[in-house]
Amino acid sequence: MSQPNIECSERDNFISQGSKMKDSPELYGSSNAGVQMDAIHFLEQYKSKMKWKQRGDRSIDLGSADGSTTIVLQKYLPPNYEALVGCDLNEKSVKFANDKYANHRISFQVLDIQGELPAKLRGSFDHVFSFYTIHWVHDQKKAFRNVFDLLLEDGDCLLLLLGRHPIYTMYLALAQSQRWATYLKDVHNIVSPYHDCQEPDILISKMMEDAGFKYVDVKCKQLTCEYNPLDAFKKIIVAIDPFGIPEELMKEFLVDCQRVLRDLQLLHTTESGVIVMRAPYNLLVVHARK
Repeated sequence: MSQPNIECSERDNFISQGSKMKDSPELYGSSNAGVQMDAIHFLEQYKSKMKWKQRGDRSIDLGSADGSTTIVLQKYLPPNYEALVGCDLNEKSVKFANDKYANHRISFQVLDIQGELPAKLRGSFDHVFSFYTIHWVHDQKKAFRNVFDLLLEDGDCLLLLLGRHPIYTMYLALAQSQRWATYLKDVHNIVSPYHDCQEPDILISKMMEDAGFKYVDVKCKQLTCEYNPLDAFKKIIVAIDPFGIPEELMKEFLVDCQRVLRDLQLLHTTESGVIVMRAPYNLLVVHARK
């Protein structure tokens, strides 16, 4: 399952497009290069495996946030595709994306992938994509069933879910401290369900087969991301902040984040004195067909 490392200096491989990020699409858009990098990397790998119709393809991107990654996805669709719909829980992000990117073939709308699907979306898409979103969903079985229900017969999906990542280890450690326990009381709702899972590929395959998929391929990619300098990683923590840390406490919070990362032996100082973070993480890449 091991894969070559991917460097992502000043990038954010743990960020979820569907996270409880601060209500600022602009801020998110300035710090989501890592999501786009991984989206591009695996779209390149899997584009020949997708069942393109070449004409009239309809696709949906779950967890579109500010819309910038949806636009990256658009470049991989057949030239004669019919429609691309980006979906997100955050109404402000949906409005931002529509204002900036919508046209006669691209649109964005509010959708909860673990809720009840609108009737008009059921069985409406040839392809479902999602980059760094579904691992945030509490009811994983429901999410995979909804992905299945969004697809037309013989449609397929490409999903990227985060597994183990030191950001989660850091959050869990801070949640045990007296200083941050109140703010991080819901930390287990933030941590990926696959963070401590020994065989996440097998678990996901089983849930998707139970949902009805006739073909399922799940790969656990072992990757490494480098944040050079560490301030790039701190910027990401501020951008998504799923816990609502008060602005006046954020500087102190970042200091404690850095302390934990040093305890985890993830920080390195270059000869020029720059602090760099190297973060090993697992990414689950799911390709399945209805």
